[in-house]
Formats: sequence, C-alpha cells, structure tokens
Amino acid sequence: MSYQIYGVLVKHVTPRPSKGLRSFCRIKCCVEISCCQHNTSQPRGRKKPKMVKKNCSYCKKEFEIWPYRLKRSNRVYCSKECKNNDSSRLMIEAHKNKEFGFGISSIGGFPKGKKNPKLSGIKKKLIGKLNPFYGKKHTKKTKERIKKSKLGQLHSIETKELMSSQRKKENHWNWQGGITPLNKILRLSSKWKIWRELVFLRDNFLCQNTNCEYCKNQMGVKLHPHHIKSIKLFPELIFDINNGITYCAEFHIKGGLHKAIQKIR
Repeated sequence: MSYQIYGVLVKHVTPRPSKGLRSFCRIKCCVEISCCQHNTSQPRGRKKPKMVKKNCSYCKKEFEIWPYRLKRSNRVYCSKECKNNDSSRLMIEAHKNKEFGFGISSIGGFPKGKKNPKLSGIKKKLIGKLNPFYGKKHTKKTKERIKKSKLGQLHSIETKELMSSQRKKENHWNWQGGITPLNKILRLSSKWKIWRELVFLRDNFLCQNTNCEYCKNQMGVKLHPHHIKSIKLFPELIFDINNGITYCAEFHIKGGLHKAIQKIR
C-alpha cells in the first residue's frame, strides 16, 4: 500500500486496527491534517481551566479559587483560620437554635433517640481495614504537636458543674428511674471516699482489732472502714470521723460485726 501525503511518498504502510484506518509517516503530517480538518492554527487539546474569583464566606474577602473546589461545598474560605472560625460560629448557632444535622452545611448532631442514616453508613465504611488510618501510627512529632495543643486547656468549675448536670438522672441516656439502692449511692459518693481516707489516716492504716487473728495487725492488708454506731439507727453520723474505725477486710466480714452479711457468706 503506497500513497502521497504533502508530496511525500509513503510505501508499505499498514493501518493499525486499534488506531483506526488512517496512517501517517510522521507526527507532523498527522498534526497538519487534523488542523486543516478543524480549521485551526493549533492542534486540538484540553483547555487549561482558569481560576474563578469568589468572596470568602466568613471575611467576605475576594480571592481566586479553582472551579472544581466549588463542587465540594457551598461555603468557600480564603484560609484555614476563616474556615475554623466559621465552623465554630455555625456550631454555636445550631446548638442555640436546636438545629441538628450532618456536615458543614448543617452543623451539629442528631437529637437523642434518633439515628443518623448518613453517619451510620459512614461508620460502616470506616471500620477495620476500610479505615484509611488502619495499621498506621502517629509519629513522635505529631504526638508532641497534639500534646502541646491540649496543654493548658482546663475547664472552669462552672463548666464542670454544667457538664455533670447535663448527664445526671433524667438527662443521662441510661437513666432507669432511680433504681440504684441508697447504700450504693453513699459508698460511691466523694464524701464517703473522703471520710474513709480520714479514718484510715487517723488509725495509721492499721487494723484496730487488738491481736487480730486474720491480719496480725500488719500493714499492707486490705482495710475497711466500719461505723461504730449503725447507719440505720443513726443516719446523721454517716460522715462523722469519730463514728468510724479501721478494721481489716476479713475481720470486718467474718468477725460478727455484720450478722446479716455473715449469714449470707
């Protein structure tokens, strides 16, 4: 097969099946023919996109941005500082107006008792090996940077009280109507822990049972604080230090001080 292209004789040129029926002796001929067919002075190609001018959603400052970034979200920012300031502002407004949703466009979280279908789907995609951070670890520099950013961030007493009040009783997600016995509530309270430590300090962390068969009045044994006068009969003396005495755990249980407990054991 032979023919002429722009005065050049081409011989033994076979068309490539993957490239079509056309064949050329050199790239220059291919470029010239494509330009003649489309009536252009330059070969066809992909045009480079131009940057678009937009106003920052937070500071209203005009800046240039690539057009593909406009497809991601309606909000556009000129810097990271504007983005962080605007997101915190929207978060505060959403919580004040009790508007909940998902994402930057609807800051906040779903109210109690409702499930977020978008969030549940995202969590499934980020479990195990599907998580992009799976098997990776933070470097020492990253850990130090995170540590420095968290240093000095202390909540005030008012904030702590507000946080605790928001998670107490009816506000707690696992509230069951107050079924915890009073004895357990007292023993888990901070007042009980302070009273117990004061009794131990007064008795030098030693069992006060003379010639104790169980601990032999040695240190390093598990200790229990005991009320000399019963809590049921004298509830006003629960946190009185003079009403407390230190005993080892075995004597406190097996020594007959609490007959009800001894029968159960």
